[in-house]
Amino acid sequence: MTNDRDHLDEQLRRLPGFKEEILDISYMVRKLYYDIDQIFSYCFSDKLTKPYAQKQFLNKLEKFVTNTQEAGKLIPQLIEKIGGSDDE
Repeated sequence: MTNDRDHLDEQLRRLPGFKEEILDISYMVRKLYYDIDQIFSYCFSDKLTKPYAQKQFLNKLEKFVTNTQEAGKLIPQLIEKIGGSDDE
């Protein structure tokens, strides 16, 4: 995933008018996507039939909630800093 991230970051940096905050937002969204992917894999497998996996699932779910709350606070601040508006 690191190589993909580095490649995407490099592509973003080449965009006209690029602002570093875009990378921060992109990273948060990718982190949430990764959390969802992990949770999804538990929901559609036999992993939840194992007690230790149930605890891991709940830990991943808690991490997702925490990351979502963090993104919910930071992303609007970053958008405002970039100069985004509600009109778009």
